[in-house]
Amino acid sequence: MMNSFRFFLLASITSFLFSCSNVESVTIVSPPESVVKGSTIQLKGLVKGSGSPDTTLNWTIVEPVSKGTSISNDGMLTISNDEIAKSLTIKAVSTDDDSKVDTSSVKVLLDPKLFYGDWVTKRDNKIQKVTLESSKYTCLYPNDGFGYKLQNLEWTPITNTDPGTSKSFPEGYIIVGKATGVYRISNINNGQIITFYLFLNKDKSAYLRKDPSDPSNVYLYDRVK
Repeated sequence: MMNSFRFFLLASITSFLFSCSNVESVTIVSPPESVVKGSTIQLKGLVKGSGSPDTTLNWTIVEPVSKGTSISNDGMLTISNDEIAKSLTIKAVSTDDDSKVDTSSVKVLLDPKLFYGDWVTKRDNKIQKVTLESSKYTCLYPNDGFGYKLQNLEWTPITNTDPGTSKSFPEGYIIVGKATGVYRISNINNGQIITFYLFLNKDKSAYLRKDPSDPSNVYLYDRVK
């Protein structure tokens, strides 16, 4: 009899504490500033409250998105390679109290790794080969021995605003680096800081390089297969 009473008392207390639980806040923990297309990232949410609040969340993306972009019930965010949105608003809502919400804006960027590798172009009957890495840009003219490197590259995302090329080459990066190993190049000196605009085409097979200091200096590079 006593054991039954104790069980009843414990169940009553547990039920009372559960009924008194209250969600006070929802926070998206350390949301990323940006994500690259083609990536998947786990988002985490924190629910605070009194008693034993339900810690589950409903995750949604506020804006319309391209096919393949989604967020799962547990906060796994997947970005399609073809996503056209420049940023996404992620919303986390308490399942226990839908008035408790947090949102986070995340920029959607082209993956700079898509530029990594070997590229080639031809201008004024000269072949120019470029190898791009995360921190180095190597330019060689195999037929006459010209060449240089840009070291310690900085990558900054950019949108192409030129009406003549933006449709075919919509987005890319500004790369900035210091010239080293310069030989037989009259317009580039060792130690010089060089800036290029690189815009990738939609099928990732070519990019357009523009020199912001010389608008006429435009090169089209094809990926070496």
